[in-house]
Parts: sequence; C-alpha cells; structure tokens
Amino acid sequence: MRNSAPDLTLLVRNLVRYAGRHPQGFEASVLQDGSIRVLGPFGAVFYPAEAWTSRFMRHLHKGYFEAAVVARRVAQAA
Repeated sequence: MRNSAPDLTLLVRNLVRYAGRHPQGFEASVLQDGSIRVLGPFGAVFYPAEAWTSRFMRHLHKGYFEAAVVARRVAQAA
C-alpha cells in the first residue's frame, strides 16, 4: 500500500527542474514501511526515508531516469 504524497511529488518535480530536466512523469509516494518510492518516466526507485533526496539527486545526475541509460542497463542484464 502506498500513500500518495503531493508534497513529495512537488519536491521531486522541483528537483528534476533544478537539474535541468523535464519533470513530467515524476511522482513520489511514501510506502507503508516509511520508504520513498520515486516513479520516473522510465522506471521506479525506492529509497530509505533518511537522506533520500541526496540519493535521488545523485541518481538523477547519473541519468538513472533517462531512457537510454535504462535500455543499456536492461541489455547488460540480459
């Protein structure tokens, strides 16, 4: 079960804008165990509640939410 969190979604979208990317398709929610789920246009990532924003920004800068990076990782795993 997840709890939709409009404030977290707004925060995630603002962080995405700050990083120079388009925020459409990003959403955040709080899961029952307190962890944060960030859904991006090409996948989802789960973070522990503590310091999740810095981890999200690091992943965003590394391109984890970009189609080309996701496709490359899927191809490498196959």
